[in-house]
Amino acid sequence: MLRLDRRMAIPLFSVILLGALGQISSAQRESSAAHPIGQRPMEGTRPETVSDGMRVDRPPIVVAPVEFTGCQNKVITFKVTASDPNGDAIQSLAADFSALPEANHAKFKTNATNTVGTFRWTPTFVDARVTPYVVIFTAKSSMSSGSAKTSIIVDDPF
Repeated sequence: MLRLDRRMAIPLFSVILLGALGQISSAQRESSAAHPIGQRPMEGTRPETVSDGMRVDRPPIVVAPVEFTGCQNKVITFKVTASDPNGDAIQSLAADFSALPEANHAKFKTNATNTVGTFRWTPTFVDARVTPYVVIFTAKSSMSSGSAKTSIIVDDPF
């Protein structure tokens, strides 16, 4: 006697019924049978492989604060993380300081695996302004790169 988990009974019944009526393709039938309710892949996710067996490379994910506010002559510091959805090693995690003032002395130090970095900058008294400074953080894996940007606002406390 064949026993079905009750979570599979309804989707499997629908697949069999619609398949018998010719209203479901073989790909849909295989997908429904392979992923019972509650275990289907999330919508919008990309598969790891495509039909010809080639691997789909997804770019690294960089997480950084969207906005950060600090005061002139006080240290601004925050963490940035990087990960690769394919599990590939992060080869580099870097910061672009080109939008910071000249002679800014900002630092960005990463760990040995390039998965965590710490941004550190002490703005001077002349660096306060309403317009944010934008720093872009970029992570690179073997085949692609991903980035995130942080807008840094430097307040004048006086």
